[in-house]
Amino acid sequence: MTRSQVISQKSKLPYFSKLDGLRGTAAFVVFVHHFLQAAATQKAESWNWFFRLVLHLSQYGSSGVDVFFVLSGYLITSLLLIDRGKPNYFHDFYWKRALRILPVYFVHLILTQWIIGNAWGYIWLSLIFLVNFSQRFDVDPKGVSWTLSIEEQFYLIWPNFVRRLRLTSLYYLAFALVLTSVLLRVVMPLATGKMAITYTPYRCDGLGLGAILALQWFEPVKRSPLIQALLNILNSNLLLVLAIVSAVVIITLPAESQLVAGARIGTVNYLAYRLIRRIIMPGKANRVLTWLGHGVPVYFGRISYSFYLYHPVILFLVAKYFRPINSSHLGQASALFVLALGATIVMSTVSLYAIELPVQSLRRFVLK
Repeated sequence: MTRSQVISQKSKLPYFSKLDGLRGTAAFVVFVHHFLQAAATQKAESWNWFFRLVLHLSQYGSSGVDVFFVLSGYLITSLLLIDRGKPNYFHDFYWKRALRILPVYFVHLILTQWIIGNAWGYIWLSLIFLVNFSQRFDVDPKGVSWTLSIEEQFYLIWPNFVRRLRLTSLYYLAFALVLTSVLLRVVMPLATGKMAITYTPYRCDGLGLGAILALQWFEPVKRSPLIQALLNILNSNLLLVLAIVSAVVIITLPAESQLVAGARIGTVNYLAYRLIRRIIMPGKANRVLTWLGHGVPVYFGRISYSFYLYHPVILFLVAKYFRPINSSHLGQASALFVLALGATIVMSTVSLYAIELPVQSLRRFVLK
């Protein structure tokens, strides 16, 4: 490695408030998606055009989890790249992950069994981070921890590659992950008529794109010609325009189609990649994104982990103790939405200050 490469590499991950805002916005979009699923099963002919449009768009709210994957791929890979020369690399990484993930995760599982009930299969698979394969075990997914299963499976393996491979090899591996997942989502529905969208191989392109972002941030110069050519294609304005057009077309297509679902995942992953790259790379600030870095979106980002895990429990309680969303009572639906959102925010805020932050303070006792 040349001296210029060493100098170009980073030793500390900067804080970007807009990334918190993006994470919080993604969590909110997932909440809206799950809230409106009850309404999506009812006839909407009597609803006004605006509510029908919101209902249609809410079908794609699950795309928020794809934003999570790209963000996670960038943030975790960046931290791994910074620490990869340290002697306590694995010890510190897995302790950090455990302190960040497990406390709220355990609370989520306890609440799921206590409040929703009949969740032991979901709990056991969640504890071994295999709940994204729940249909293989004929287990009813009671919550949203399948996304964490994908991430933890990935980060069980990925740190070894980051530790041992050259940066050029990591680039190739990340591009291979992206291409493999995209191809699987095209080939499998065409060849077999089936696609298990929660299986890890189908969702690695978001994590791979995040890793590519981290590599660009960590070493912004001295790349091989082939890697630079691939990045030029990935970062081209033409590909961005195609992704935007694709997103517009996908909104008009049936959400149930497996090919459309696969295309949506790829499109959202790429648009999230471009958005995050715009935030983290040096250059002229984009005023259009200013709102992401202040106020409500940033606060949602701070509570997003608890918010994401707890909201299915709150929505279950709202559906149990209040009347379901009714097509002729838009005011009632709005009131239930505000109630569910407010309760989830309160619960997540308490979790942040009573669980997450105190547990993070334990780092000084376990990190070397």
